[in-house]
Amino acid sequence: MPGRSSFVRFFVVSVLSAATFTGTLAQEKPTLKPSDYGQWEVLRGAKLSNDGRWLLVQIGRVDGETYTVIRNCDTPDRIAVQNVGKAEFSEDSKWVAYIVGPSRKEAEALREQKKPVETKLCLKNLATGAETLFERAQNFVFTRNSKCLVVTKQPVSEQANVADLEVYNLTDRSSVVLTNVALFDINRDGNIIGIVVESGPKSRGVQLFFPETNTLSQVLWGKEMVSSLRFAPKSNALAFYVGAENEKKVGLSNSIYYYRDVSKDTKPQVFDQNDSKDFPKDYRIVEAPIGMPDDGSYIEFGITRWEDKIQTSGKPEEKPNVDVWHYKDIDAYPLQQRRAQFEKEPSFSMPLEGRQVHSCFFGD
Repeated sequence: MPGRSSFVRFFVVSVLSAATFTGTLAQEKPTLKPSDYGQWEVLRGAKLSNDGRWLLVQIGRVDGETYTVIRNCDTPDRIAVQNVGKAEFSEDSKWVAYIVGPSRKEAEALREQKKPVETKLCLKNLATGAETLFERAQNFVFTRNSKCLVVTKQPVSEQANVADLEVYNLTDRSSVVLTNVALFDINRDGNIIGIVVESGPKSRGVQLFFPETNTLSQVLWGKEMVSSLRFAPKSNALAFYVGAENEKKVGLSNSIYYYRDVSKDTKPQVFDQNDSKDFPKDYRIVEAPIGMPDDGSYIEFGITRWEDKIQTSGKPEEKPNVDVWHYKDIDAYPLQQRRAQFEKEPSFSMPLEGRQVHSCFFGD
């Protein structure tokens, strides 16, 4: 019976094939080892360019390594870069910039050898793919008008409170380096950069840099500390603190310098807590961030208790404690001292309109 014989042969072949396939599947299931877990990946974040054409995805692995994928949503074009930190698109969606550093193992080895861990900034033109590298880059920000890239360079030493600031023109590819910058802020239009410069222990000031003309304008210079410089979110109003030492008190005696429109005003409105009858006694303006509404029409600032310095008589029980700090601390010790009182106690918020101080308090 040929039909029956053919059926038997087909059935036997089918059974053997199935057995072989099942055996193959069983062999393709390897046992995971602890060393394999480091390759597992997790999505850390995603960003879409404003025009919706580019997607940036940051991926981390269990072993601490990271990589970033930048891909075009309309074409197969994609870029994959390892060990990327911060990454951002420009407002006009024409550029992408990202910080690239060594691998985790390489960074640990450098720290063990007490060598600096240097990072680079890569600026990429999304239309042409052209790249520009910035050495020793620590941070960056695009101006809102997408005309400039502002790059904060790594400090010369871990204890330094200042660093160089490179302003790169995205149109003509020119650069201007501003030195000894302690902090900065950029107005919304992107055409004014306010910087705090510290060229020495008693030589500090505030300057304005205008990227369109590559010019500097000096606003203030002296020996007092300058902190918390900030533009209003949607105007050219600028404010910052100027602090002086007090021999009998712990912490700086801060005054507020306020420019309603720094592009036009040459003289600031100054609020000195020591000249105000409405300011609470035994309090001081603390180095907390300055708050302003979009138009910069008023200021909010923090205050905290102003403690007396401990007067010692030289007796062992009255000697001040020894302050200990580590060279790897993110903030240098003098900065830790200035911030200590603010970090220990809550601050209050108090609005200032022009030179008028209101008695209403917000916060704790």
